Amino acid sequence: MKGQGAIADMINDEYISAMERQLGLWGKEGQMRLRGARVAIAGLGGIGAASALMLAKAGVGSIRVCDWDHYDSANIVGQEFATHDDIGRPKVEVALEVMNKHTKHSVLEGFQADLKLEEECKRLIADACILVSAVDNAPARIALGRAADKAGIPFVVSANIGWTATHTVYFPGNNSYKQAWNAQCLKYLEDGYPDMDDPETASAIKEEWDIWVAVFSGFAPAAMRQFIEKDSGSYWYAPPPAYFAASLGINDVLKIITGSGEPVIYPKGIFYNLISNKYWEWNILIKRYNALRQVWSKGPEAILSVMREMN
Repeated sequence: MKGQGAIADMINDEYISAMERQLGLWGKEGQMRLRGARVAIAGLGGIGAASALMLAKAGVGSIRVCDWDHYDSANIVGQEFATHDDIGRPKVEVALEVMNKHTKHSVLEGFQADLKLEEECKRLIADACILVSAVDNAPARIALGRAADKAGIPFVVSANIGWTATHTVYFPGNNSYKQAWNAQCLKYLEDGYPDMDDPETASAIKEEWDIWVAVFSGFAPAAMRQFIEKDSGSYWYAPPPAYFAASLGINDVLKIITGSGEPVIYPKGIFYNLISNKYWEWNILIKRYNALRQVWSKGPEAILSVMREMN
């Protein structure tokens, strides 16, 4: 037993030495909390990949990632782990390979799955102390938020839409993710989350999601027209806004785990437009939402006209 303790002390000393530059932020105690933490990351796009790498470098003891997709050439622009050599490879496989080159102090796990499914969300967050969402669709975000709520863990949501970055943290109870949808759909489950198996509810959620994308949008005018007219599933981004949004989220993950400072807790949030270098207050976003909601059913020209007036 004495020999095992000596080995453990040596490993701790090596770990602390490797993390020395961070100790001025949260001390040795905070760093050991990071070492004992398990963080789950949903999605490995621009935000998810950057988030995973930051957590690995920060010395988080266990990191589990999930994404259903493979890399293509368009991913190379803004996704941390993507290279031309990785086109066609699963994002999870590449992420684990790269992260292992950056840390020897973290247990890294990953799997491919559709995170719209309840069982896959449960698998992702099993034994996790916090969940980071980096998915770009409402069904998966809702399924993940519901799973985090049931598990009693914080749900960190960061996103970027063109030139804008948004961030907040949902906590179980009165600050949970279901509160974000409590007046915007038709049918709810017993736990208060939208029933995404109900077609009318799913359609209403999709419309609300698209309106909020337009509210936050930092897209160029031509891209916004394409989003409205043809492909509301497309999101345009470049590394600076995406990595900025990821940093906002991981900053709060580190604060929550180490007990340093106060995270941004819903209904508060950070809404930042990088092209104008301005924070948007919530009342500004509500004004934008109300204006767009009034014309959303009137077609692209009416929507784009309102957006030009707002911008």
